[in-house]
Amino acid sequence: MHPVDASADATPAPLHTGLGARRYHRLSLRDESEVATIVEILAFPSRPELLDKRVLELSCGWGRLTLPMAAAGHRVLATDVDSDALADLAEHLVPQDQASTSVELRLTSLTSFSFDETFKAVCLPTGVTTRLDRTERRSVMEAAVSHLAPGGVLIVSTDYVLESAPTTMCLALGPHTTLTEQILPETGLRRTTLSWEDELYSSDLHIVPPTWVSRTCTQLGLTVTYQRSKPDPLLTGRVNAVIAAVKNP
Repeated sequence: MHPVDASADATPAPLHTGLGARRYHRLSLRDESEVATIVEILAFPSRPELLDKRVLELSCGWGRLTLPMAAAGHRVLATDVDSDALADLAEHLVPQDQASTSVELRLTSLTSFSFDETFKAVCLPTGVTTRLDRTERRSVMEAAVSHLAPGGVLIVSTDYVLESAPTTMCLALGPHTTLTEQILPETGLRRTTLSWEDELYSSDLHIVPPTWVSRTCTQLGLTVTYQRSKPDPLLTGRVNAVIAAVKNP
């Protein structure tokens, strides 16, 4: 992966793939509330027949959620379409460490995955929920539900924006690092641009309210059992939500 020129006339590279995703991953470590909430949900008592089943994580990236789930004692099938991210994550799975024996990494398409097992939980992180359009998002959720064992839980994270939120925000996150976010209400998108020293990255993400996630879970035959929302510590009016829904036996 090569740095991207951030000069005034440069075309930004994608923020959520390649080197841009690596940069954004480092910034995302500033707030671990989403990860802590998911690990908390997985700690809830489950049906005895689910105890030996694994957790399926879609779009695991560099292991922001993978490693904490493994550390909490869960066996995880972590998938991603980015081979560089998986290779980097593999380096963090130290031999003989608990995570190295409980995590399997697999290169898999987000929109066309299929496994010969069912899972006690399937995790769709914020990057999945907001990167896909409505049709793709629902299709991925349907596939996720089909991989759940009866009594298993679908865990979906999303970011949304309050009506009172400013439409444009620019944050200096370091001496040479700036994050700019612009809300595009006519399209239902938010444009996030990262300037990292001499590099420039930008991506448009969908604004997905938790009401859409909960309604879709219900339409797919799940029972919503949990929802927690937490304001972004830096971006005013931006909120992260985690929703859990159980597949009825």
